[in-house]
Amino acid sequence: MMALMVWLLALILPWAYILPPDRVLDQVIQARSSAVPVSLRLALDGVDPTWPKEIRIDLHPVGGVRIDDLQGGRWVVRRGRVVAANQAQIPAWLPQLELLSFPTVDSLSLFLEDSGVDLLRSELARCGADDCFVIGGRDSSAQLWVEKDGFELRTWVVAFGKRFDLTRYRDWGKIRFPSKIEVLDGSGRLATLDVRTLEPAPQLSPNDFSDRWTRL
Repeated sequence: MMALMVWLLALILPWAYILPPDRVLDQVIQARSSAVPVSLRLALDGVDPTWPKEIRIDLHPVGGVRIDDLQGGRWVVRRGRVVAANQAQIPAWLPQLELLSFPTVDSLSLFLEDSGVDLLRSELARCGADDCFVIGGRDSSAQLWVEKDGFELRTWVVAFGKRFDLTRYRDWGKIRFPSKIEVLDGSGRLATLDVRTLEPAPQLSPNDFSDRWTRL
């Protein structure tokens, strides 16, 4: 009987230790490298053969994200919304990467709350071979999955049906960043983006993430 109880406790206890969302987000920010502007080049493999094969993305802790498809298309995303673009159509492959650049718990929490995430709910679930805290809950339309031990962001589920999986984290100099981003919807995979290069971009300012940049 004692052996059975020990076995049951060993099975249950890892799943009983669920941090509240505010503690999880605090650990995310603490585990993250200092938030600095970065510039990335990514290979894009999508379901549509007309989509670009390579794109450029710049992230700024305040300015947001700007995406250049290197074929004339440019978009600026801030707080999860396209705020400037040089064409009306928003590509299905467009990734949401702002979550990787917010510098404070407050800015990250505000973004999640605005995106519909219930910041009072946290669950534990398997994410591949690891365990993840699921902020918002697994049955909600907006969820953030955070790896339990390293506090790396793994999956971002947004309310309009898109999902972004962030995997293969590696150190790019002093910056820890996923090298693979998958974009999915209810039908399955839309695109896979593989990071080819990532470099700090201290020359970028919030003013560089503007409508003017999309028209250059």
